[in-house]
Amino acid sequence: MIMTNNKLVFAIIMICLAACGYKNKNEKQSAKIADSSVLYKKTCKLAFSDSVSAQMDIPFAQLKRHLANTDDFFSKWYYKGDTVYYPDADYSLAIINGNDHSVAAHKYLLVCKRNSSKKAASILVATDDDEDFGTDYSRMEYKIFNLRQFFTREIEHLRKEGEKTKVRVTDRFYAINKDGGIDSLAKKPTGVVVPVFDIDGEITDEDN
Repeated sequence: MIMTNNKLVFAIIMICLAACGYKNKNEKQSAKIADSSVLYKKTCKLAFSDSVSAQMDIPFAQLKRHLANTDDFFSKWYYKGDTVYYPDADYSLAIINGNDHSVAAHKYLLVCKRNSSKKAASILVATDDDEDFGTDYSRMEYKIFNLRQFFTREIEHLRKEGEKTKVRVTDRFYAINKDGGIDSLAKKPTGVVVPVFDIDGEITDEDN
């Protein structure tokens, strides 16, 4: 009877030890998964920045993961990285190209915070669509002044049948705030020089 009880106690002890081992294993596995998740997020951010800098194709699904707002983007368009300005700053400025492989081409400016999982602010800064000379047409270009300031110029050709085409030029100035957001400014910032545009509304080479 004593032997039987001893065997029972031994079996209970072994079960408890096995359960503890299983729990520790699960805890270690959970910690490993958590670490992998953090690493994945960091890798995704680095890969996104790298893909823009390397001018790689960027799927719309990837844009949705990284941008705070995709209202200016189209799910069926094709997107590709262009340039990353100030890559070592707290907020880098990334330019992405988008087009429909037909008649429309756009550029977007993204504000990406370093070492942050926050989604980036973005804004449409350039358009280069095919022109239909029978309808209104607009074209937009941009210029980055410095790490915190940039502007866009939109040139609209407003057409009415039987009348001379009217041209309207609109300059918009923007600043990057301390949270990495994009603020619209009421007027041109002090000290910045607006670039010269040619007759087609493009920034001339000497100002690039």
